[in-house]
Amino acid sequence: PAGPAVLARAVSIQESARNCFQLERELSSLSEPTQLRASSDPLLVITGGSPAAAAGDEGEDEDEAERGMRHARLQMLADYLHEWEFDIFALANATTQPLVFAGFVMLDSFSGRVKLHKESMLNFLKDAEASYWNVPYHNSLHGASVGRLMFSFLVEGGLQNKLAVQDQFCLVLAGLMHDVGHPGLTSTFILKERRRRSKGLASQYNDQSPLENMHLAATFQLLKKKENNFINDSLEESIRPRLIAAVLATDMAQHAEHLTRLDMLIENLADGGSSSMPWYWPKLPPAHLSEEKRKDIIRDMTTEFIMCTFLHAADIATPTIPYAQFRKWNDLVQQEFEEQGELEVKEFGKMFSPAAGFDRKASDKSRHAFTRFFLVGLVKPLFEKMHELTLIEAEVSVASGVDVSRQLSRICENIVKYDEEKPVDD
Repeated sequence: PAGPAVLARAVSIQESARNCFQLERELSSLSEPTQLRASSDPLLVITGGSPAAAAGDEGEDEDEAERGMRHARLQMLADYLHEWEFDIFALANATTQPLVFAGFVMLDSFSGRVKLHKESMLNFLKDAEASYWNVPYHNSLHGASVGRLMFSFLVEGGLQNKLAVQDQFCLVLAGLMHDVGHPGLTSTFILKERRRRSKGLASQYNDQSPLENMHLAATFQLLKKKENNFINDSLEESIRPRLIAAVLATDMAQHAEHLTRLDMLIENLADGGSSSMPWYWPKLPPAHLSEEKRKDIIRDMTTEFIMCTFLHAADIATPTIPYAQFRKWNDLVQQEFEEQGELEVKEFGKMFSPAAGFDRKASDKSRHAFTRFFLVGLVKPLFEKMHELTLIEAEVSVASGVDVSRQLSRICENIVKYDEEKPVDD
């Protein structure tokens, strides 16, 4: 059964959905009318209809029953947005801008605990949606999906009971924005391009997580636009370090190191911190500080690392959702990889990414093995370690008691189903 915090958040989500529908009315009451009425009305964003129809000015031309059904469907989507099983593709079928709708509902649920300017928030989300590229996988629907999965970790998983409100807000915002501006190319391609042309993202960010650094720069640039600045400077400065850390942690090049540190953290917590090697080595608290202050720093580093772990998990969590949804996402990322494979041949004369995942001519058997490695070799070990972490009762760990058992069970089920589809040998 849902606990009080989950029920309270569910009520907050429902209220946020109503706020989204009513925002046009609120904005129309401003002393100085803005252009938002025609360009950014939530109903226009959601339905893709005309401004007049979205504002309800064409009552005679629109069937009242259809309008009511549309509102009911959108309300239902908002009400269930926090559930892990939620079908994000249903949202994509209901709106041309899923990130705007999902982002508004989720971020507005923090109203009353975090000071937000709703008009500016809607502007920001519209700009964010437009800044995602129209690529098969790393598009705005992926951003909405990762933000939503992070939201579910907080609400259903119970992570919200462990984190400060601003940290919760930070993680949802990071999920929504973590891939903004993604060109549909891997870091391997970006780094290869730098070696050939001595320019581009890799040169700009000195080969260090070039995509993730670009996503962060784009996020802060959007926030700095006057019409988009929906949070005050104090809140932005307070969430900035952990927002940066969380998005940088989505770099798959860091996955192996992240998993190693997670394993070390589990060991440190299990033995009460007596391990000779701390999980955060070589980043150590200054030796001149008092023991109490050193403990505070270690606690903050641990919280930040766990936040990063959950966002990284949300980013690669498609194998932990219902199988039909996972297969859709897998088809989309395979399409994006194959498009990159063709571009590699065109630009560099040969394909340097693994043929099993990037070559359209790859056999079904090799494609299956490529995806299976992602499930069994990357995602499953991460969720196994996260589950192990959540079972350790430790004051310093905000993961204690968080429930990820559903995700772990689901990926095990999906691996079985995927193996049943293994192509037979010729």
